[in-house]
Amino acid sequence: GAALHWAVWRGRLEATKLLLYAGAYVHLLIGYGGDALGGAMHGSNFCTDPDGGISMLPPGSGEARPYAEIVELLIEYGVKLPKVIWGGSDDVQDVLRRHGVPEASAE
Repeated sequence: GAALHWAVWRGRLEATKLLLYAGAYVHLLIGYGGDALGGAMHGSNFCTDPDGGISMLPPGSGEARPYAEIVELLIEYGVKLPKVIWGGSDDVQDVLRRHGVPEASAE
């Protein structure tokens, strides 16, 4: 479970695939209450150093990584979709929209 969260947050597609193929539990919640999908959504905006070190910088500061593919893979493995799109890169949000997740209201 923890390894899956590490892989998705850091945008590691191959590691995510291997962990899911090996039976990693996509519904596990980490200490912050987030699941693997939430980790991928958050990482797609904020993880700028996939190998460790300083990893929280402003959105768009890091190298492009395959977060949209990771989100598609998690959905394929049955991760629970959020009630609304609360974050994530534009590509990740596009994936969520295609799967019927509505925008968060402006209220």
